[in-house]
Amino acid sequence: MIHITNFPRLGKNEKKKIILPPWGSRALWKEAGDSINYLINQHKNRLTMAFNMAEQLKGHLKSIFFLLDELCYMTCPWCPDSCCLKATVWMDFKDLLFLDLAGEKFPPAQLIKSPSDTCRYLGQKGCILPRIKRPWICTLYLCPTQNRILRRESSEVQKKLSQAVQTIKSGRKKIENEFIRITTMS
Repeated sequence: MIHITNFPRLGKNEKKKIILPPWGSRALWKEAGDSINYLINQHKNRLTMAFNMAEQLKGHLKSIFFLLDELCYMTCPWCPDSCCLKATVWMDFKDLLFLDLAGEKFPPAQLIKSPSDTCRYLGQKGCILPRIKRPWICTLYLCPTQNRILRRESSEVQKKLSQAVQTIKSGRKKIENEFIRITTMS
């Protein structure tokens, strides 16, 4: 089963720490994208393995999109408590790095500017971003209803999805590690 748990509630004596999404302003978003792109261009010849890993991840992601689209089609239009309306999510460094290495353009801006915002890419019929450009957390998350539907699928389908998710998770970390290793070498 694939799911994301809610953050634990704070006790009454604990101060609530507000975490702001990185690169919330358009200027910071552009700077983040430009910085990653600059480093990739500076080290392009030594990042061959990272480029190859990003292409492989792209293939793994595309292999699960049909199933995820079907789950959304069966559940999201009728959901009374849409996760896209209440979730506080944003693109992280690995998302941006993957997009750049995979030859995908970044969305025009970060998903939200502050934790109280609704995702700017939520349209009337769901997310307006192509699946490949969505943050990993949005691809990874399956609501309880989707998990129930998935459990009714064959064990082969469940296994394929689980393997793809694990491959993508570890691949994202490997790409990040390789990028950091290459770009910080003297």
